[in-house]
Amino acid sequence: MAATAKAAPALARERNLSQYLPDAQLALQNLTQHKLRSLLTMLGMIFGVAAVVSMLSIGAGAQQQVMAFIEQMGLRNIVVEAKEVNNWQDLQKIRKISPGLTFQDYRVIRADVGGITQSSPRKRFTPTKLLPKPEREMPVVYGI
Repeated sequence: MAATAKAAPALARERNLSQYLPDAQLALQNLTQHKLRSLLTMLGMIFGVAAVVSMLSIGAGAQQQVMAFIEQMGLRNIVVEAKEVNNWQDLQKIRKISPGLTFQDYRVIRADVGGITQSSPRKRFTPTKLLPKPEREMPVVYGI
């Protein structure tokens, strides 16, 4: 225990520049002796840094595009939509209680809410059949 306590201050001593010179010479000697290994290591570091930089730039570009899209929509937009129901029985239950949003509702909102500069009612349709059949999801059609 006493030997380790005395060795710790010796390890913590500062080294001057002349003490690093043999280590630097050994490092350069190893680089020149193992050229392929050195080249592959450098390529790995270069491609690794390039991959990180490219991923960060792609992420920043995507963020700017999303922010531009949100600004294009405007901060003062309000979208009111009826709740979508996939089951026919659930739709019939809801329709007994409420017909959903109607053009009368649109006209009342337009008349009662002040400060509306533009408005447009719309209806969302999902087609049941398309020819030719789409490869991806079915498109959504809006009637305005």
